[in-house]
Amino acid sequence: MIGDGVWIVRKDATLVGQRIPERTGFFDSLPITEAQYKGWRDRQSWLYTTRNDYGEFDLHVEYWLRVRCNSGISIRDRSRAKYAIVSPVDFTKTPSKIGYEIQIANLYPDPTGSIYTFVDTKTGPQVDNEWNALDIESRDRMIRVRFNGTLVGEHPIRAIER
Repeated sequence: MIGDGVWIVRKDATLVGQRIPERTGFFDSLPITEAQYKGWRDRQSWLYTTRNDYGEFDLHVEYWLRVRCNSGISIRDRSRAKYAIVSPVDFTKTPSKIGYEIQIANLYPDPTGSIYTFVDTKTGPQVDNEWNALDIESRDRMIRVRFNGTLVGEHPIRAIER
């Protein structure tokens, strides 16, 4: 776990990750300023595997998203989000800038399945408050994303990442 997220594995093996302000010290010093709120809001939380030697792989994720959420799956981020959990966040060095982030979001214009800052999805929106499926195919030269079974994006791997 990296950042101030709360991650639990339920009895049915579902992984639940969220930011809960009252469990992260957000309300410890009320009232807060707009700058303090923005600093907390922009700080990120990530869950990484202990391994960092993955080359080519396929990842299948089934997820459920509340309305107005922003999340994602980071791949090929060698920094392991160390610049995304500080305040202020260095947005030039977040996981989506060092590696790639596959969006899981219904809050911003770049919808689920987008390869953040590179490719927006080509199909309609996900089903909010329902389970959806995301498949990521990461190869030496290409990333492909399927959303609920439909190919929605692909992008070549930067030469430096090969």
